[in-house]
Amino acid sequence: MTENKAFIPLYLNNDVVNNLFSVVVQEFVEAKSTSVKDQTTISYRVPISEFSKEIFGKCIQGELNIQIVNEFSKQKSSVAISKDIEVFMELRRILFQNNLLRYVESNENVESIHENDFILVKCNLFQNPMVNYIENIINKVEILNVLGNIKAINGSRIEIMNNLKDYMDTFKNNNCIRYVTNEMCNPKSRFIIPMDFKYNMTKFDYTDNCKINIMGKVIGTIKDNNPMNLYGANLLNFIKDSNFSEFASNITNNDSIEKFCSRYEVKNGSLVNVLPIAIFL
Repeated sequence: MTENKAFIPLYLNNDVVNNLFSVVVQEFVEAKSTSVKDQTTISYRVPISEFSKEIFGKCIQGELNIQIVNEFSKQKSSVAISKDIEVFMELRRILFQNNLLRYVESNENVESIHENDFILVKCNLFQNPMVNYIENIINKVEILNVLGNIKAINGSRIEIMNNLKDYMDTFKNNNCIRYVTNEMCNPKSRFIIPMDFKYNMTKFDYTDNCKINIMGKVIGTIKDNNPMNLYGANLLNFIKDSNFSEFASNITNNDSIEKFCSRYEVKNGSLVNVLPIAIFL
């Protein structure tokens, strides 16, 4: 795979980019001292006779040209302040040049991917199945409410839906949500991508059916293929609550969260955790 220098950024963790950039180049801001002149010139042309009598005691013919010059030197710090995307582009270039960043091919042996590797992978990215499951429940309840199906929904369910919606909005805005890629490598494995919504540069709704590029650092590998590893401790406790299970089963026709997430099981491969630095088209 060749490097594509023209790209559309979707996600950029500028905190990681700037910190990592500082590490790999040690100094990315160049300060220069420049001497700058700020000069003001005022010209005043008058007959010299107006000054000669007072100065010399007699009138002298001619003209007098007076210039008032205000000139001083000041030090100006010229700092090469790079924008986030410019810093990222330079960071990517340096990583490539020093063989620190490599492409992961779709048929690559997953055992060749190690912790602390910087990788670039082209793949499909899917929403966390647990988040998707809960949001599907919220959408179904909202649709029932809009349609006015009184038998299918009552006031208590609407209240639960609103509380659940507020909870999910708060959770997504304050936590990393683990996304998952399609199956890749050999044996078939998936990459787990924890994303912080504050670094989103655009919405991801239109990327469901297209390949995107994910650049990141491998932070670990999970051999256990239980898709519950996608959830995170807080959400795992939440969805295991008996009250929620009963509420969800009535909305989803007994389609449990475990069954819903079984599509992301990895039978023989691994779940590779990757800290995303940037995601782009």
